[in-house]
Amino acid sequence: AQLDGAEVEMRQSLDTFVGRFGDWARGFHASGSVSYLNRKGANGGDLGANRAWTGAANLRYAKRKFSSRVGYRLNGLQILNAAQGSNGFTGKSVREAQHLIDLSFEYKLTRWATFFAQGTNVTNGMRVDEQRWKEKPSWANLGTSHNLGRTYALGVTGSF
Repeated sequence: AQLDGAEVEMRQSLDTFVGRFGDWARGFHASGSVSYLNRKGANGGDLGANRAWTGAANLRYAKRKFSSRVGYRLNGLQILNAAQGSNGFTGKSVREAQHLIDLSFEYKLTRWATFFAQGTNVTNGMRVDEQRWKEKPSWANLGTSHNLGRTYALGVTGSF
């Protein structure tokens, strides 16, 4: 078996693009990454289940005492079983792509204490599993879905 892949990452200050709108616009940063994995070979399934595509994008704004971030995460299609058999037919079991949005906010109270608020999966993305068969129309695929749940946190961090 063989596992091939690639990853690309970028980070960029947006000050040169939006800074001309005034000092308030300085402090924007964009970052992102995308990765691709491809299993090859007769026993490629022995390498475990992986998502061919994953990615993330973030837009961050930071000033002296304040910062906030909105982030997007992509967990691409995942093949759970590439050769699922039933009634003489062969199909596949997959986990659909997930699109997740995260938010965060920080405010520096003192040199050593920072208030933070964050939300993970604020759009309540679902985990959807599906069995696909060439012999059936897509609307007839057997599927299940699980709520991943939203997570929120408030707190104060410190360094001493």
